[in-house]
Amino acid sequence: MGIKSFKAVLNNFNSRQALLAFNVQNIYHLAALCELSNQENIPIIAQFSVRYIKLFDVVYGLENIVNRYKKGQVFFHLDHCKEFDVLEKCVKANFDGIMYDGSDLDLKENIYNTLMAKRLTENSNCLLEGEVGRIGGEEDGIVGNVNLVNVDDALLYYNETNVDILALGIGNAHGVYKDTSVVDVSILKKFNDRIGKKLPLVLHGTSGLNDKIVHEAITYGVRKINFSTDLKVASISFNQSYFIGKTVFDETSYFKEYTLYLKEFYHNHIKKYSILCI
Repeated sequence: MGIKSFKAVLNNFNSRQALLAFNVQNIYHLAALCELSNQENIPIIAQFSVRYIKLFDVVYGLENIVNRYKKGQVFFHLDHCKEFDVLEKCVKANFDGIMYDGSDLDLKENIYNTLMAKRLTENSNCLLEGEVGRIGGEEDGIVGNVNLVNVDDALLYYNETNVDILALGIGNAHGVYKDTSVVDVSILKKFNDRIGKKLPLVLHGTSGLNDKIVHEAITYGVRKINFSTDLKVASISFNQSYFIGKTVFDETSYFKEYTLYLKEFYHNHIKKYSILCI
């Protein structure tokens, strides 16, 4: 696959494909993800929460990580954010996408603020993701109760904002699921049937959802699926195993083994969902 823009990759994926986004928390997560993408020429999204993009900026400098790691088919995306200074900084740093999340506001205010965020992306190649309905759970400082979106509200939001990518609250949640029975993927189909066009939709909180739910979501228009909790759980598992029996810390050994472990983790997810979508 040759190098394509973020928009082209999202729009060219068919009804059996979706682009995977991993919420990276540290340089190990980011480096391993980018290394795998470049080695295999796989399109992938390195996604940053507001909490961790601030950390990356303080420790490494935002422009430095963009210049070093955003190459080939690696796309940078800012996750749930309502801080306009952070949104603007990521646009100026040449991110491929930003997400304004006003889903906890009333619909009118969400629309108004999303339009303000959209103006930040003008004269850039940065796509804007919006959200209607509330993603539940708690992760990276984002806390919310599940709120299934009203399709009429979703249509009004999209018609007013014309966002490039849209996340709908369908009962999905961040963190560890206690119950997935409330997840209603048919909402995605109802929305895209009524909108009359193929707008790339986003599935947040994919970690913990069963394959049937994810597969249906993809067939109903989801082109971006997000993983965060899976990566965190995998990182804990690696560290618990790695440090058993060790009395001193060797950064070189740690980086090498952790990178290999993370690349396998990413590759297994990519392989799983590629097979799932075929």
